[in-house]
Amino acid sequence: MNLESLLHSAFADYEKALELLQSEDYYDAAEKAWNAIETLRKAFLVALGVPYDKAKTVNYGLPLFSRLMRALGLRKLLRKYEWFDYKLHIMGFYERITSEEEIKEIIEKHIDPWLREMHQVIMKIRGAKIGNILEIYDQMIRLKQEVLKKSGELARIRSELTKRINTFASSLRAELQE
Repeated sequence: MNLESLLHSAFADYEKALELLQSEDYYDAAEKAWNAIETLRKAFLVALGVPYDKAKTVNYGLPLFSRLMRALGLRKLLRKYEWFDYKLHIMGFYERITSEEEIKEIIEKHIDPWLREMHQVIMKIRGAKIGNILEIYDQMIRLKQEVLKKSGELARIRSELTKRINTFASSLRAELQE
């Protein structure tokens, strides 16, 4: 997806969330509002030259988004993003714990200003290429995967060592008790 289609999709999802509120479908409205927010997260990354296939992922795109938002001094927007994730996405749509009244208030009062501010940020950063950052980020991701693989191997070897020590000690305990 290109930047313009992501921006259009985000604002269309927000409008759909408002429509769902009107029909009192609060939890689907929460999810549609979250989709709008999440689409702007992806648009932010795409605006900087991150390929959409990477920007859309949680394990690649979300940590990069968080790092960039902090580095750019946009912590307030990032905290709000995290709050929306918790209140609308997790506790709203999935857990159905956020009350209908709170969902309505969040969607009607808090999301539009966030979307507009993020849109302004995206327009200002659009076209800045972070290619050399992506190179090192990709290198870090690959190394992290290798470390996780080696960590799994280490756990398997450690377990085997424990098993062998226990077997050995068990046979020696019998001899020590004689």
